[in-house]
Amino acid sequence: MTLEEYRIRHSMLIEQYQWIEFDLEGLFAFICGEPFHEAIQEIEKDSIGGVVREIKKIEEERNIVVFFDSEYEELDQIRQRRNFWSHACYTESRDQQGVPKNATLLSQDLAIAEHFLSRLRQIKDLFAEQYQENRFRY
Repeated sequence: MTLEEYRIRHSMLIEQYQWIEFDLEGLFAFICGEPFHEAIQEIEKDSIGGVVREIKKIEEERNIVVFFDSEYEELDQIRQRRNFWSHACYTESRDQQGVPKNATLLSQDLAIAEHFLSRLRQIKDLFAEQYQENRFRY
């Protein structure tokens, strides 16, 4: 993989992580019980880990299941990998000439992020439907 290909794949991966963060925030807004806009404003500055903690808290308070334990584990791995790719990938994952040391890791993390985002959107859509039903029930 050339440095240019590395940079393109890296940008694609960061884009997936940003969509995961965005959709987690939306999911929180649908399940928290507050007006959607207010909930988004409340949570949009939190990290992935912070949003996930808030979702877990709502699960416990309302006795609902948003994510299975395995999905929480996957989210934690995504959080850790996102931190690496956002903060250290250029200093820790390339050799002295700038060539990526482990291009497969980048491709693997991209595939994992894309797969999880797909599942997250299914979950978010389910809660969005419930949110709409409850909102117009009066």
